[in-house]
Amino acid sequence: MRGRRLAALDPDDLRAYPVAPGCAPGERHFPHDYARTPRSLARAWFTDDEMARSLDFLAAEQQEDGGRPVRGRRWAPAPALEARAVVTVEALRTLEAYGRPVG
Repeated sequence: MRGRRLAALDPDDLRAYPVAPGCAPGERHFPHDYARTPRSLARAWFTDDEMARSLDFLAAEQQEDGGRPVRGRRWAPAPALEARAVVTVEALRTLEAYGRPVG
């Protein structure tokens, strides 16, 4: 995980984490993508500081209308709009699981 830089451990320095093969341009994965809850087996892969930075980044992604951006490949506008709802719900569930405010 760390050696291949599959998770962007510092959202403030994304240039240090290249896009993985097969991903959309600009698509990166963060610790919260792997460890969606504190009880996840993947949670042990990341330090407390790495998780805190990742969750801060996730919280900051909220847009003016309350939704979250789709970071993956966008094939067309309609599916991206539909996927945005799922991305938003997943973000809220992750933040809630870690005791972060969601409102």
